[in-house]
Amino acid sequence: MRALILLIMALFAGESYSETEIAGAECEEARAARLVSLQGSVSVEFNHRWRAAVLDERLCEGSRVKVEANSRVSLQLPNDEILRLDKETVLSLNGISQDQPTVLDLVKGFVHFLSRTPKRLTVTTPIANAGPEGTEFALRVDDTQAALWVYEGGVRFFNAQGSVSLQPGQSAEAGLGQAPRAVIDLRPADAVSWALYYPPLVSANASSLSPSLQSALLDYRQGRIDAALKNLDALPESRDSLKIRAALRLIVGRVEAAKQDVAALLAADPNDADALALQSVAALTLNAKDDALALARRAVAASPQSVPAQSALSYAEQSRFELSNALQAAVRATELAPEDALAWARRAELEMANGLTDASLASAQKASALDPNLERTQSVIGFAELARVNIDAARQHFENAVKLDSTAPLARLGLGLAKIRAGELEEGRADLEIAATLDPGNSLIRSYLGKAYYEERRDPLARDQFDLAKQRDPKDPTPYFYDAIRKQTTNRPVEALHDMQQAIELNDNRAVYRSELQLDQDSAARTANMARIYNDLGFGRVALKEAWKSLASDATNPSAHRFLSDTYREPRFRVARASELLQAQLLQPINITPVQPQLTDENIGFLNNTGSGSISNNEYDPLYTSNGAHLVLNGAYGSRNTKSDTAVVSGVYDHLSMSFGQFHYQTDGFRENDDYRQDVYDVFAQYALTERFNIQLELKSEDIRSGDVPLRLDGYHAQNLRQAIEQDTARVGAHYKIDNKQDLVFSSFYTTRNDVSTDFAFVQGATPSTSFNKSTFVGSENNNFQTEFQYLYNAQKLDILSGVGYLASQSDDLIKSLSRRAVFPFDVRRNKRFTYFIPGQSAESYFNWYGYSKQRLLPGVLSTLGLSLDLYRDTHVELHQLNPKFGLTWEPINDLLLRGAFFRTLKRPLAANQTIEPTQVAGFNQFYDGINGSSAWQYSVGLDYKFNRFVYAGGEAIWRDISQIQSSFSSNVFTRQNRDEQSYIAYVYATPTDMLSLKAEYRYLRFDSSFIVNQSVSSDPSAVATHQVPISLNIYHPNGIYGRFTATWVNQQVNYVTDLDIAPAGTSPITKKYEDFWTFDASVGFRMPKRLGTVSFEVRNLFDNRFGFQSEFDASGPQLSAFIPERQMFAKLTLFY
Repeated sequence: MRALILLIMALFAGESYSETEIAGAECEEARAARLVSLQGSVSVEFNHRWRAAVLDERLCEGSRVKVEANSRVSLQLPNDEILRLDKETVLSLNGISQDQPTVLDLVKGFVHFLSRTPKRLTVTTPIANAGPEGTEFALRVDDTQAALWVYEGGVRFFNAQGSVSLQPGQSAEAGLGQAPRAVIDLRPADAVSWALYYPPLVSANASSLSPSLQSALLDYRQGRIDAALKNLDALPESRDSLKIRAALRLIVGRVEAAKQDVAALLAADPNDADALALQSVAALTLNAKDDALALARRAVAASPQSVPAQSALSYAEQSRFELSNALQAAVRATELAPEDALAWARRAELEMANGLTDASLASAQKASALDPNLERTQSVIGFAELARVNIDAARQHFENAVKLDSTAPLARLGLGLAKIRAGELEEGRADLEIAATLDPGNSLIRSYLGKAYYEERRDPLARDQFDLAKQRDPKDPTPYFYDAIRKQTTNRPVEALHDMQQAIELNDNRAVYRSELQLDQDSAARTANMARIYNDLGFGRVALKEAWKSLASDATNPSAHRFLSDTYREPRFRVARASELLQAQLLQPINITPVQPQLTDENIGFLNNTGSGSISNNEYDPLYTSNGAHLVLNGAYGSRNTKSDTAVVSGVYDHLSMSFGQFHYQTDGFRENDDYRQDVYDVFAQYALTERFNIQLELKSEDIRSGDVPLRLDGYHAQNLRQAIEQDTARVGAHYKIDNKQDLVFSSFYTTRNDVSTDFAFVQGATPSTSFNKSTFVGSENNNFQTEFQYLYNAQKLDILSGVGYLASQSDDLIKSLSRRAVFPFDVRRNKRFTYFIPGQSAESYFNWYGYSKQRLLPGVLSTLGLSLDLYRDTHVELHQLNPKFGLTWEPINDLLLRGAFFRTLKRPLAANQTIEPTQVAGFNQFYDGINGSSAWQYSVGLDYKFNRFVYAGGEAIWRDISQIQSSFSSNVFTRQNRDEQSYIAYVYATPTDMLSLKAEYRYLRFDSSFIVNQSVSSDPSAVATHQVPISLNIYHPNGIYGRFTATWVNQQVNYVTDLDIAPAGTSPITKKYEDFWTFDASVGFRMPKRLGTVSFEVRNLFDNRFGFQSEFDASGPQLSAFIPERQMFAKLTLFY
């Protein structure tokens, strides 16, 4: 008998083991579904045998799933479909092979589908069938009726009696034996309210509860929520039992049943704080944010000692991006219930969202000590580790959180982000899909899923997720921000602009995105270059306004600095542009956004018009930072042997990010000795020692060779002038974030620069005997050291920024000139103005201190007060200057911005044309290229107005009074020269349709310089007045084709100084020249699908107009002209890998 019993047991065990294997390990992955979330009790049938389901197991093709009461489950099919099954649902997996269409049989119940395989999914029911085409939809069936809701894509709902095709937002139903028919559902999202995630509001204080209620709470905490609800249903109703049951019913999606319990509580006490708190989180989950906040505040007012009320208030405040207020409520909850692990976990979550990473980790550890089996605690610790780039540790905590509560969307979101950060994009995206099914109404999760599809270059899927996110929460700026970037990359910049403006309005009028969650740092998105959207449209002034406003909101935000850097395109803004780029680099977290080698070049505007690529690479900036590498290649070829190429490789691995870049540009020019060649090499590395402390190293080498490239209206051109610049730069930098309000920044440069200029010229005199040939050589070897420290304090109503800097420079100089009479006897002219030999050494030293504060004293009013001290000394000059700064911006009404500022500056020497001092006051640039030691007072006013979402207009006026050093090599005399500048700008931009943008600007720049007879350089003008009116039309088609046509009117008057020593007697010391012309440019291009790159063909000066033009001469090297008096053609190609 014993032997028989043992034999039977062995056979039974073997059979059971075989069954488990069939339902688990022996089931091929390509023909098996995975059970990815489990709440309550779920049974699985295979080969006519039922058993309890287990989280993460594989279910074979042909299996049947049955969900019990008060339970939910999620399945992931081989074709990436995600199914969310409600209570009392029975579903058969008839066909789920990866290489075959999916066929499911819904016997009864409710299923939420997320399908990404067009025309590969069919769902049958006893009443009607569904044939979706790459979509998200919900299907419910009982004994008499089937109902279907479509959220994304399209679904055909059909049976033998008829069919109906549905689009997003539509729904239909079919009775037994009746054809399906469309029905109107004003709130289709409410159909899946059972599938949403409701934050738990279950108090940990069980000491005052009855043993039966304590037992029910124990069942809940041990993952048996269905058993807990079953026991609660069996108990007599009481105030405590109703509160606990209502909370647990919400957790499992039993919204209507929970409402009944809450109604019973409020009938007994209309001011029951816990009941009001439950109403608040239910309203919030259903996206009634205003109602949720009102209910939470009412709950707190009714009972300030209620922990659920404080917790509900924290959720309501967070949904409105009031993270500080949300944290205050969470802290109050832990003070009221210091032994409540859930309250501590909630506090840790919000501390992380507020940037208090150390405090967050301490709170999470406190929660873990109180209850190590709490999912939220493990999730928050996971985000803390992810912020520290401890990816493996973060992943382990998220996996533990999923095991503790597989229905928690935050845990799945974190796990997906950790996998993506490790470079596992596909696996991470799958977890984000699961998170979306666990909480389909969560706008933020939808946005993150859309980002993942964007990274996979699956644009239709990304579009659908962003659209769903906008529908789920119209007040969330997140999907509008990301969708704007997506639309720009798909050749829809007008629509991108509208979405970006919507994101700005929803984000407290700040153009740089700030997440409601902020747990993943969102580093890549915050360093993405938003300026590209505006620059594609030609809306440079709007871009500047948004960049200024972003910096006014948060001077520590790296994307705001990068935004402004990419928007500075004026010829004399090299220092400002390069400095904003430096500040963006110093403040940025680890990211893969490439550093383009040419960004600090003074000719960037011209190089981007005729060179290989544009100033920014936004369409190639990833929205996720993840381990891996990217390659961007640009190339161009055009008239006059113009060639350009750029190659940038950037990569991230855990705590390290690196970028290697090369830039080459060359052209023969349109005239003799008009050639220009430039090569730049750049290596950048950044390492995160901790989540608060980053260090950087950058090495850069630049080589420029050119002839006489500027244009002069008097026609002068040096036929034999040759110029060469070689500069090597080494930079180290560091950023330490003291806390969420304070930062320290350090930057230090060492540069070596060699400048050589040679010329041979015939100088025409009044007679042949006074004419002569002159050869000159000017050379210098410079070694520069520059270091700066900066402290930043950023609070809600007050910002303080202060710093110091020091520069030391040593230079070996040689200046020589030899002049011989042009006719016999060819003797040397001994006049020291024409023949000289001046070797020498010079030294410069510079120290500065500055302090700026911004005050937000009144709504819409921001004032800036500043003071700086400059101590400058070189071999010939010593200057001590105190510089007051004042700026004011005022928004009297929505969309109208008024600005004004006055300040004083001193043009300082800079090792690499970069500084970390703020470059602007109230949106007005204060660092112009010019002569070192120049002192300037600047007075500025500006106005910007958005009439509606289609029309923008504005203007600004700037007056600068400058005192600059004028030198004479031959006499070694240094004097002061006065220079007055006036600049006026007016603009009108419009987007009449989604495929068309219009731009019209008026620009006026005038400067007048005092001059000294026979000392001022004759080829330099003493006064220039330039009018420019560019008018452009831009066309964009969703198929990727784009075009631009620009007409520019230019009018110039230029005054030159005459060299009276060689001019005939009676010659006027001033010669005036005038020019007036139109030039036309056109381009057509194609943006390749899947962000592979762009190809374009451009023609400048389309009608080959001949004209003269006066270039500006405030650059530190050869300056290319914005206008060329002959037709030029260019072909450009950009590729991204």
